[in-house]
Amino acid sequence: MRHEVCCLSGHITKGHCRVATQYELSLVPKEIKQDYIKWRIPFLENLIHYMKNNPNDRNNHFAIEIQASVDYLKLELARISSADGTLLKA
Repeated sequence: MRHEVCCLSGHITKGHCRVATQYELSLVPKEIKQDYIKWRIPFLENLIHYMKNNPNDRNNHFAIEIQASVDYLKLELARISSADGTLLKA
């Protein structure tokens, strides 16, 4: 959440959200990483939805940056799932 607060305060640079998400994920224990990602993706997708429904220049840019984080998390979830043999469940 600290990351989102910084971005909402106007501290947004290209690629920042994805880098912050990568760092955040590096701190999550392996045993819970898959569940954490499954929780985090909908949270970020809801934030994107909010930003798109409240358009302005900052929100538009922020939504693009958040989408990059969602894309990264989905790829990471697929990688983890294929590595441990579990199937993705919607």
